[in-house]
Formats: sequence, C-alpha cells, structure tokens
Amino acid sequence: MPGIDELMRQVQAKESAARARVEGLRAELERITAELAAEEGSLAGWTTTREHVMLLRSEQNGAGPLESAEGVVGEVVGVLSVDDQAVVEALTRAGQGMRAKELCEAVGLVVDHRRVETLRARLKRLVKRSVLVENAGLFDLAEGVRTADPD
Repeated sequence: MPGIDELMRQVQAKESAARARVEGLRAELERITAELAAEEGSLAGWTTTREHVMLLRSEQNGAGPLESAEGVVGEVVGVLSVDDQAVVEALTRAGQGMRAKELCEAVGLVVDHRRVETLRARLKRLVKRSVLVENAGLFDLAEGVRTADPD
C-alpha cells in the first residue's frame, strides 16, 4: 500500500494531466468559437443574398415588393426561411403572443434549455426584422404580418 507521499504524487500527476486536458480543450473551444463566428457571418450573408434574390424574383413575377415568393406578406418582411415560416405559422395558429418555450413546442422542437435559447435568439432576430414584436417576453406577429391565404 502506497504511503501518503506517494498518494499525493499520484493525485498531483492526475491533477496536472486534467489541467493540461482542460487547457487544450479551452484552446480548441476558442478556435471552434472563432470558426463558428466566421461561418455564422458567412451564413448570414448568404441568407441575406437569398432573401434579396427571392424578393427580386417575386417582384419580377408581378407579386409586388411586399409579397414574397414564400407565402408571407408584411412590411419589409422579405423572404423567410423555413424555420422562420414555422414560427410565423405557429403564432398565426395561436392567435396570440407566445413565450420562446411555448413556441419550441409549437414548432415541434425538443424543449430543452439549449433549444429554447437558440429559438429565443431567432425570435429576437425576427423582432429586429420587424416580423415579430416582443412584449414582456411574449413574441407575437408584427402588424401586417400574416401567412398567405391557401387559395
């Protein structure tokens, strides 16, 4: 049976190894975070480009500047992604404002902290785009935003 000095050396060795792994993981996390930020910027650019192209296509097809090819109309809405459309449709069905957690359920997402917070960030972006309004944590459709008639 090892003595207390030997046991302490083993503990210190394990602690040092764990510290080195933690530092390595932190460095990797920083690298991945920077890469993620760059990719998110690229994605935002491509999304904006797609939205503008769809809006131009809609205008060329005689739909007018406020009507999108994706079936959502409203003030400066443009074209919404499939996920954003799901949010608009869920709020239309509800007929009232909803919290991020309720919207997670309504659009069929697993309700856990990460997904609720991810959806909340999406909802806040839609607020900035004037698609939604937020009041006391409740998200609702902005005035003039609705899903298109099925006809």
